[in-house]
Amino acid sequence: MYINRGRFQPNDDGRYLFELKTHIKSGFSWEVDMPSLPLEQGRYVSEEGQNIQDFPRLYVDGSSWVWKYATVKKKHLNYRLESEIADYEIRIKEMRQLITELKE
Repeated sequence: MYINRGRFQPNDDGRYLFELKTHIKSGFSWEVDMPSLPLEQGRYVSEEGQNIQDFPRLYVDGSSWVWKYATVKKKHLNYRLESEIADYEIRIKEMRQLITELKE
């Protein structure tokens, strides 16, 4: 994954915005909106003395996450790829049907 674009200065709400992309599949991206705080104040990782309620949320594609859980895992990427493949297979089937009908 890499940062495709980003706001490297915090906005008025004190948040940064980044778009992450992957080399695996063009067209896949994730928008991450994160607080501009020192790491120890913004990242909850279940360490002793941390209270999950004391930490701001990250937003990944508009969904709210605690930092510890706002990750793109291989299984999520696989699910997204499989879903896209299924969509393309449906489109291909529809196009083949249309071609057949046009030939008749």
